[in-house]
Amino acid sequence: LFSIRSPVITSAPRIDSLVSREGTFLLNNLLLSVYGFVVLVGTLYPLLLEGFTGTQIGVGKPFFNRLAIPLSLLLLLVMGIGPLTPWKGSPKGQLWRRVRLPIVGGLLAGVITSVAITRLGWVVLAVTLASYVTLAVFGLLVEQTRARISKSGGSLWSQARFVVSRNQPFWAGQLSHLGVILVVVGIAFAANLGSHDVVKLRAGESVEFAGYTVVYESPFQVREPNRLVQGARVSVYENAEYLATLEPRANFYGSGPGVVTPAVLTRPGGDLYLTMRDLDSQRVDLALDTSPLIWLLWVGGIVTASGGFWVFWVRRLEPSPTREPQSVDV
Repeated sequence: LFSIRSPVITSAPRIDSLVSREGTFLLNNLLLSVYGFVVLVGTLYPLLLEGFTGTQIGVGKPFFNRLAIPLSLLLLLVMGIGPLTPWKGSPKGQLWRRVRLPIVGGLLAGVITSVAITRLGWVVLAVTLASYVTLAVFGLLVEQTRARISKSGGSLWSQARFVVSRNQPFWAGQLSHLGVILVVVGIAFAANLGSHDVVKLRAGESVEFAGYTVVYESPFQVREPNRLVQGARVSVYENAEYLATLEPRANFYGSGPGVVTPAVLTRPGGDLYLTMRDLDSQRVDLALDTSPLIWLLWVGGIVTASGGFWVFWVRRLEPSPTREPQSVDV
C-alpha cells in the first residue's frame, strides 16, 4: 500500500512542525498501524505455525493485553492532544497553556481514584487519561467561547452554541472522543475490578459475595411450548435490604444439552451475574460474577455513534457544489 501511494506521498506538502494537528494525525496513524500489526500477528501466527510445522499454539488474552493495552492508552493520550494543536504548528507556549489545567485535573482524578477506589495501575491510568481528555475538550470549548464573548459580547450559552455550530464536524468528533472515553473507563473497571466465585448452596443457604448476600430459595421447572426450563430462584440482598429475586436457568430443547441463561442484576455500580452450572433436588452450583460500571460500554458506544450520525447529518445538509453543464454528443 505504501509503494502504491508513494507518488502521492512524495508530492505531498511537508509537515512544518510535529507539534501541530498534522503531527498528531501522523502519530495517531502510526499507533493505529502498529495496533493493526499486533492484531494481525496475534491472529495469523498460530495458523501459519500450524500450517508449516503442525504445531498448535494459542495466542490469547495475555499477548493482546501486554501489547494492545499500552497502545490503547497512548492513543488515548494523542486523542487529548490532537484537538488542542492548531494546524501548521502551535505558537510558543499555546499548547502548554491549553494542556496544563487538563493535566492537573487528570492527575487529581487519578489520585482520588487511587485513594477512594483502587490502586490498580491500569484503572488509575485509564481514569487519569480519561479525565485529561474530557477536560481538554471542555477547556477548548470554554477558551473559544470566552474569546467570542470578549469580541462580540453575548451570553455564555449563546456564544458556546455559536462556537459549536460554526464547526460542527469538529465538535461531533469530540463527542465521539468522549464516547470512547466512557468505553475505556468501563472496560478498565469491568476487566480489573470484577469479582468471580463458584458456590454450592442448598435451599435456604446463603453466601456473601462482593457486598451482596445471595440466598438460594428453591429450584423450579417450567414446561413451555418449545422447551423445558429448569432453574433456581435466588434472592439478593445488600446490607440486609432486599434487592431482587433472580432466576438463572437452563433451557432444554429436545434431548440435547441445556442452553444456560444467566440472570443479571443491573445497578448504577455495575452488574451482578448468576450463572447456573449444575442443579439437582439437593443443591445448586452457581457462578457469581460482577462487572463494575459495565453500563459505561453501552453509553459510550451510543455517544460515539451519536458523534458519527451528527457528522453524517451535517454533511447531508451542506449545499452540493454547483457543476458546470456538460455537453453530450448525440
